[in-house]
Amino acid sequence: MGLPLLNGWIPVLCFRNRLTVTHWRTMDSQCAELLPLVCAVLSDPRQSLPDDTCLEKLLDWFTELTGRVSGLSLLQLHPCLTDFMSAVFKQKSSEPVILSFSLRLAGQLAASEEGFSFLEHRGVLDRAFGAQGVRGAAPWSEATVRSGWVRGLGGMLQHTPARHFFHNHGYTAVVLDLQTDMSLFVAAAANQLLAQILISTPSLPGHASPENGIGGVEDGTVEIVRHVGEALCSEDPLRSGQVLRLVGLTVGRCPQQVTEMLWQRMQAATERMMGNSQHSVQQPLLDALLAVARTALFSSADSSLVALMDGLLGTLSPKQAIPFASGIARLQDGPAALRRKATAVILQPLDCILAATDQQHPAGLVQEFVGERSVLEEQMSRKASCVSLLCLALSHTQQLSSLGLFPDPPATALLRCVLTVLKLSSGVAMPCGPAGASVLTSLIGSSRVQRSALDALGGPGPCPGGAEVPAEVLAVLLEYLRNPGVDSSVLKKAMQAVSRWLCFCSDSAAIWLFLNEDLIPVLKKRLCDVRWEVRDSALELLTQLAEQLREKPGFRTVLSGSGLPVLLLSSLSDPESYVRASAITALGQVALVSALAQELQDLALRFVEILAQDSEGFPRRAVIRVFSMWLTQCPPLPAQDLEAPTLAVLALGAKDLDWEVKVHTLELAETWMEQTLGDWGTSGPVEPLQKLLRWKLLDGVCEALDDCDRPVARKACSVLLALKGLLSRAAGLQGGMDSVTWDPAGQRWAEELRQRRGAGESGGAGPGWLRRGGVLEVLSVLELEALQETLGQSSDHVQNSPRSLLEDIAAARASEDNAVDCY
Repeated sequence: MGLPLLNGWIPVLCFRNRLTVTHWRTMDSQCAELLPLVCAVLSDPRQSLPDDTCLEKLLDWFTELTGRVSGLSLLQLHPCLTDFMSAVFKQKSSEPVILSFSLRLAGQLAASEEGFSFLEHRGVLDRAFGAQGVRGAAPWSEATVRSGWVRGLGGMLQHTPARHFFHNHGYTAVVLDLQTDMSLFVAAAANQLLAQILISTPSLPGHASPENGIGGVEDGTVEIVRHVGEALCSEDPLRSGQVLRLVGLTVGRCPQQVTEMLWQRMQAATERMMGNSQHSVQQPLLDALLAVARTALFSSADSSLVALMDGLLGTLSPKQAIPFASGIARLQDGPAALRRKATAVILQPLDCILAATDQQHPAGLVQEFVGERSVLEEQMSRKASCVSLLCLALSHTQQLSSLGLFPDPPATALLRCVLTVLKLSSGVAMPCGPAGASVLTSLIGSSRVQRSALDALGGPGPCPGGAEVPAEVLAVLLEYLRNPGVDSSVLKKAMQAVSRWLCFCSDSAAIWLFLNEDLIPVLKKRLCDVRWEVRDSALELLTQLAEQLREKPGFRTVLSGSGLPVLLLSSLSDPESYVRASAITALGQVALVSALAQELQDLALRFVEILAQDSEGFPRRAVIRVFSMWLTQCPPLPAQDLEAPTLAVLALGAKDLDWEVKVHTLELAETWMEQTLGDWGTSGPVEPLQKLLRWKLLDGVCEALDDCDRPVARKACSVLLALKGLLSRAAGLQGGMDSVTWDPAGQRWAEELRQRRGAGESGGAGPGWLRRGGVLEVLSVLELEALQETLGQSSDHVQNSPRSLLEDIAAARASEDNAVDCY
């Protein structure tokens, strides 16, 4: 007698002792009822799908299911899946997208050994992947079908039986052929599958292959390795480029023996390939070499790989050599001599600038030139290539410097070279020989070079040059800020560099003279610049300076006599909203420098007006953020000095139409609650709670629970949950909180919440549902944990649920039936 049915479900019998009755329920009953109809729709060539993405969503769902239970469980519980795949593969005339979907589905369900055996026994896998199946039918000419075939095999190759099936049926040769498919998507998928095979190659002790006597790896892997060697020796750049990409994907992740086999083939062909004119092959080759260099093959200083890379540094074109050298410099386990040589290659374009200006130093950038100097000098003499190479060198210099990967960099010489580039590109005249004139002319007015040089200037580190080096840096940057013709993007980077270097020099007495006599007069002009981007950058620099130097008495002195606060106040009326927002932030920081209560109160009232009147969201958001900053960064001020304007900001922000303003308002409320409750001493949280209720702060946060913007409601829920946790811990330590009662009755949010929960006058959430009680009691009634879980779901979780997806697909059959009936 069979086992009883449970709501339409039958238990799965154990298969090889791996399945248990815990696999009975693999999907909800509604999805299970819809699945046969969906399979019928998909297998019927007369049906059309609701949209092109539904099959991808369906595959995602099956991926989720097979992550919880095996493919065999799904196949036995839902025989319609096997029938569907069999029907599609037998037809051979199905739509290409359906065939591709079915191939990938078969691979997913065969990813477990049990599911694989089930489908193989019924012939599904042969019809799907065999020569007499999809591959022998007309749809094979469609790229989407070939891609589905490759990706289906990739999904299946998760265990030994699947690997044997793959190799025994000769699929390796097919995938190797698809590696150069005319479709880039198919070719990329084939390369990924070959890499997957190599990476998962099992060790086979005692197994020997006739291929060159190689032992210890399976024949399929040997076939792929042999193909790599043949392709590298071919005259077809597409073939060789693809196998080089395969090497890059594989080495370092596959067994060491496979890496050595690949390197043997690659080494034999590398020198020949680099000597011909197949430029399309060269970059994949360099990428593959760097990938091999990240393996144990690079550990020996006398290895053939080291010698090959050393030779390439001197033969590649400068455009190719610099990125390649940067990759070598990142190999921290490589020979120090090779890394020094790579560093020299990166710095050579900069060294050419020093040579052109007759500024070579005894400890220059490059001690020994790598490659042909004439080649680099010829390229540096042409404007386009000069700018390109210089920016390339500066970019990689900045990256390696930020990672600390320069081996013993000549710091002072490098810094002076970057400053020279900045001077030249801004038009500063420098002595040069006839050969250097064309190089220097190429740099004048190049915004691209200026941006790269300012990035390379980076942050100051230990400077062997002493105090004069920061002074020289600031002098060059100041000239950029003064120059009226400098691009706004360059000015922004120059101001960022000023901020970094001033912070470095903040302990020097000379900084205040520089600020007072040089920088602030320039910034006052830039605050009136016709370009809003420049005004905005100037305000950002002032904000950073106020934040970094606030505790320095000298800065307060400089600021008080600068006239900047007046200009900042006028910027609050700037026509550009970004500038107004930056002015608010700058004033918020500047106000903390003086820390005068009256000035802060006056400014707070002005900000309240902006929050109430400004039509743009950026300034209003800035107001809320400044109030939050004030509450956390000016503890010396009495809290009551900001109480009235803060309450006004909370009230206005809660009713704002901009959801980001409302989120920032909740963050402000959270900050105020934390500060109010943070230090209740021996009195317990009674008095702080009474303040929060008197300010209507809790009611304001609860109002946001029902906000139409999900981020607002989610933030409100998290604020209340944090409060609930704090009060729960306090209740365990000391009592008295019950004396503080909260009565939500009559509040709009309480009524809306009651109605949203779907209860009427006689329901479980009737008028008395949310009544007067302790704060912790009321928070518990709100069921915040459940609400947080609901709000954490995506806004389309219902529309994109598996059930909704299956209903959409099944609707195609229903619509056709209705059409026939009506006719």
